Amino acid sequence: KEFNQETLFSQHLLVCALQEIGSLILSLGTSAHDIITDQTLNLIDVTVSVLIHPCQAARLAAAWCLRCICVAVPSQISPLIDRCVNGIEQFRTSPEAISGYSSALAAVLGGVKLSPLGVPHMKGKIIFNTAEELLRSASQNSRLSLNRTHAGWLLIGAIMTLGIPVVRGLLPRMLLLWRNSFPRSAKELESEKARGDVFTWQVTLEGRAGALSAMHSFLQNCPELVNEDTNRRLMTPIESALAMLTNISSILK
Repeated sequence: KEFNQETLFSQHLLVCALQEIGSLILSLGTSAHDIITDQTLNLIDVTVSVLIHPCQAARLAAAWCLRCICVAVPSQISPLIDRCVNGIEQFRTSPEAISGYSSALAAVLGGVKLSPLGVPHMKGKIIFNTAEELLRSASQNSRLSLNRTHAGWLLIGAIMTLGIPVVRGLLPRMLLLWRNSFPRSAKELESEKARGDVFTWQVTLEGRAGALSAMHSFLQNCPELVNEDTNRRLMTPIESALAMLTNISSILK
């Protein structure tokens, strides 16, 4: 994507500023509460506004800064989760907003384990519903397909970091999403080679990469939930992914 000189300059400026702010907030810890809640600074509002910046580097820097705020002052976690979920819903037709708000939400979730407070289990379900809706609606608008697919799986992977109490109740739905992300047989794998243009394959591969990434996050953060039945269900998409990799050269020409 092409950007003008002013946009590129603002990107570098924002990245540097947000990294410094995040580091400062982390070093202050809970003492940063007064800075964060200072109405004249509007630190959170200003940082959130960067989540719709046209440059990804600026959006990611804002997401990281919000994570630092939540790690330093855990009372901000739930309000920021709600704000990001609402942002995804409110700006669901904006690729930049989907990218920015989902990155921020994933970043905040990743910092929850560093907080003694945690989050209510219902938050995990709400975020999963948002992620599921992003994946479901990805095919409805080609302009947003990649962004919604990436964001959906990013959020599901981040939910895994909330741990077993949250993930246990969502596992059946996750297993279904994983199963539906890959061909279920060698015949189905073979037949899909003959259909789809470059963009369709780009979205497909993005989805499968995201599914595998979320699976890795699940295994890393919730190994106690992997029993014989779960292992069997996970092996089917993994075997399908391996089979697809052996044939990837015939797809990427």
